[in-house]
This record gives sequence, C-alpha cells and structure tokens, in this order.
Amino acid sequence: MKRYNKSVRLFGVILSGVFLLANLASCSDDVLDTKSETKILSGDSWGTSEQILAQVYGLYSTIKDIRFYGGAYHVYGELRGEEFVTTGGNTGDGTAIWQQNALASADQVSFVWAVGYTTINNANLFIDAITPSTVINDELKKNYIAEAKYLRAYAYFGLVQVYSRPYWDGNGSKRGLPLRLTGNSAFTNGDLAPVSVGKIYEQILQDLDAAETDLPESYSSAALYSTRAHKATAIALKTRVYLVKGEYDKVVTEAAKLVPDPSNPVYTAGAVTHRLESSLTNIFSTTNVGTYTGPEAILTFPFNNDDKGGSQRSPAYFYNTYYTINDDPIASIVRKESASVFANASDSRSNFVKGNKFVKYQNTSFLDYIPAIRYAEVLLNYAEASARTSSDLTTAITLLNVVRHRSNSSWTFDVAETSDKDVLVETILNERRIELFGEGFRVFDLSRLGKTLPAKGTVPSVEPDFNNYVWPIPASEASTNLLINNFNE
Repeated sequence: MKRYNKSVRLFGVILSGVFLLANLASCSDDVLDTKSETKILSGDSWGTSEQILAQVYGLYSTIKDIRFYGGAYHVYGELRGEEFVTTGGNTGDGTAIWQQNALASADQVSFVWAVGYTTINNANLFIDAITPSTVINDELKKNYIAEAKYLRAYAYFGLVQVYSRPYWDGNGSKRGLPLRLTGNSAFTNGDLAPVSVGKIYEQILQDLDAAETDLPESYSSAALYSTRAHKATAIALKTRVYLVKGEYDKVVTEAAKLVPDPSNPVYTAGAVTHRLESSLTNIFSTTNVGTYTGPEAILTFPFNNDDKGGSQRSPAYFYNTYYTINDDPIASIVRKESASVFANASDSRSNFVKGNKFVKYQNTSFLDYIPAIRYAEVLLNYAEASARTSSDLTTAITLLNVVRHRSNSSWTFDVAETSDKDVLVETILNERRIELFGEGFRVFDLSRLGKTLPAKGTVPSVEPDFNNYVWPIPASEASTNLLINNFNE
C-alpha cells in the first residue's frame, strides 16, 4: 500500500477526490491478490473484463489500508477502551488515543477520515463508470456494483461510529457526516454539509439491502468468498448495524438468515459454508495460513509482502510492542476472567495471552489477516438481540453455549448467569468481550449502549456527554470543506 507523506494535508480531505486511488490488484485463482500500483481512473482502465475486475480489487485495497480497516481502526477501537495500558515509547499513533485526547489536528484523526472517504469516493467513481459499460454482462455488472455498495456502506459505518454521536443520542437526529453518493474526480465541489446520523444509517442499510440482493452466494473458492463480499457478508454486516442502532428485532431477522438452526449453526448457500472453526486459535495461526480463509471468515482482509502496512498501526505491532494487558482485575476482561478463560488450559482462548501480552495477532512481519466479520460475531449478535427481544431465552442461551463450547466444550454457565433477561444480556456481553477481544469492538460496544468509557491508569473516565466521547472532525477537513459545520437538520 502506498505510503503518504504526513505533511500532505490534502489527503485528509478526500471528499474532493481528484484521483481514484485504486490500488489495482492482479487476479489470483485462489485468493484476492493485493499487489498494488496506484492508478488514475481513466477510460483505458475499463476496456476489458480483466481491467474492470482489477478496479474491483482496487476498492478492497483502499478499504483495507493499514490506517483504516486494515489495522488502525481495530487497534483504536481497543485502545480507547480499558483493556490495555501503555508501556511507553509510542508518542505518535497510540498515546493520544489511549489517553482519550485525540485532537482534530492529529494524524490519526485525519487518516481514518481520509481513507474512509477515499473508499467512499472510489466506490462512487466505480459505480458511475461501470454503469454505462457494455464490456461485461448485466449479471456481473450487478455483482460488481453490489460489492462497491457494500464497501461504501462499510466505510460509512466505520466513520459514523467514530466522528458522530451514537444513534441512541437523539435517535439519529444529531450531526452525522457529509453524504456523497456520486464520484468526485476533480478538485471541485469539496464543500458539503453533513446530514444527520439517521440519514447516514439509512444509506448504509439501503446499500446493504441492495448488496444482499445483487451479490452472488459464492465465488469459485473459499479464499475468494472470504475476501470478497458475497450475500452472507451483506447480511452479517446488517446484524452489526442494527445492533448498533438498538433495533434488536431486525438483528434477529437478519441473523436467522445465517443461522437457521441455533443448536447447530451452519449457513450453506451454493458453494459457501459458514460455521465456527473447530479451533479458534487456528483462525489466527501464523503457521496455518489457510485457516484465515476458513468457514468462519465471512470477510477478512488479507496481506502479503507487497501490500502489508509495516509496523505502525499493525495490531501485532501495537499489542506486542507498546501496549500490555491491563492488570486491573476490575477493568480488564482478561484478569476478570483469568481463571475461567484466559489462564484456563481448558479454554483455547487462553493461548491468546502470554503473561501481560496479547498474541491473537502474532506475525512479526505484519502479515496477519485482519478479520472483518466472523461467524462467531453473528452468533453473539443474534444471542444478544434474542435475549433483549424475547421472553423465551432459549435461543440466546443456546447460541451463548455454542460460542463458549467451541473454546471449552466442558463449560457450564451457572444458572445465575442465565436465569433472566437482564443477567443473560450481561453474560452475553461478557462473552462478547472475551471472544472478540482485540478485534476492535470494545469502545463501540460501550458507546452503542451509552456506557462510560472507563478510567484506566491515570486516564480518567469519559462520560457519554463529554466532547471526547467521539472524535472531532479533522482539522484538515474543516479547513477545506467550508460547509462542514453547517448542520441545520
């Protein structure tokens, strides 16, 4: 992935979007190959079906930039929570975020915004360009447009969670983001006022519904349908979006499409099968790379020596170099659940903790694939939503046990942990912290529920009504988009 000079602030304002930063990828029969070269979108990029497919792969190269969903977004979602403490030495990418003091001028605040809107603009430019094309047939064109819409939705979802108030605050009426649905290929039309949070979510779900309709059930190999969006990918992301919105009945509806039998959760459609891997540790293995693209991976972002992001912002780098597991037995889920999970040889998730280090991401060459959506998350989304919406807790308990028993087949939850709706919800949320630990969910699970971001070390807690509960709009955007503060809805 091309590295950008931090002094080039224009990159932080990709709303202008003069270039399609499509990192064109060569096609592989077995996996989405992301060896990239930066190109300007032009007429000669659309002459053959191979060139068009390369543009599709370029969209994935953008969204998985190490500064966005390729690593940094996951890390920042954890560092803003209470699970890790800094060991010093990093005064750049992580410290201000861990201290809940990310300023509008910070590179991290600019980069997440920039790459998110680059993804959105690339998707828009792609849709604009491919729509009139006659090079490929209509069915394949719908497939590619659906992939672009999926990635646009995923980018908007990532941005709205970071830079806007949570949905529960005003039921989506607060300031959201600039909403761009057409490509911008010149340094013009950079001024655009934000719309409400609710309208951003409305567009996200509209794109995901369209993607579900037009995406294929599968591709030619497991490696491809774990690295490219397919029908199950759109459905799975909808369960996450509806969970964040607090629309639990809709989570249940969507999740049931992927989990027809909660007691034996398996999704099969065409050549695709999604289910839990028999061993969780295999998913993150650096010695058995094939499991990165196993049946649990509904979407994953692969890396190789040509496109890896290097040390900065890589999960393996942060968790193994500058941050250690919080030793506070109250704040840290690792210490709180030490005896039952993280120091219990009977639970395979104990392999992710070595002393005070977190080793779910282990590859010192920074080649770990980054999980975007795992089947386990869908099961937990389904469990939580079922517990919140139904007086019959059987489905929620069944799904909770499926997730736990994959890692520890002999475990039995106490009756007190599942006896009524409220305690069961808390038990599921606790299991979610354990299962998805280090995958970027912590701060967003806190914020979607309106909870305080807990204190850690010398860093004070952040209440939901504090300004730093969400990130500020980047200074680079405010300096070039003259309408960014014109929210009047």
